[in-house]
Amino acid sequence: MDELLGDSPTNSSPHSIDVAELSQGQGQDQTFNAQIETTETQSSSSSLLGNNEDTEKARKRKNPTTEYIKIKKQYYTRKEKEVGKREECQREYIQKSLEMKQKKLDLLNKKS
Repeated sequence: MDELLGDSPTNSSPHSIDVAELSQGQGQDQTFNAQIETTETQSSSSSLLGNNEDTEKARKRKNPTTEYIKIKKQYYTRKEKEVGKREECQREYIQKSLEMKQKKLDLLNKKS
């Protein structure tokens, strides 16, 4: 069994190994390997995150109509708190939004 594992003296190498050289060389190899590992992880993480120009541009763009709707809803919720009449504020919000949609339709019809 020892012969199969290479522990027997018949399988020993004729070359001698200097332990001092190995310990000095390992320190340099470890720093080099550490540098390689950090660059590999950085490149793999950037590819996994999709940090190319197309995705960054897509993330930065916001839909202006949805932003406008959010602002409008915030305005009417604040107004509702001030006035205290929820139904009136909801009616006013619906009325204003219908007016805006009608204006958009009119503009589209004029362009056509």
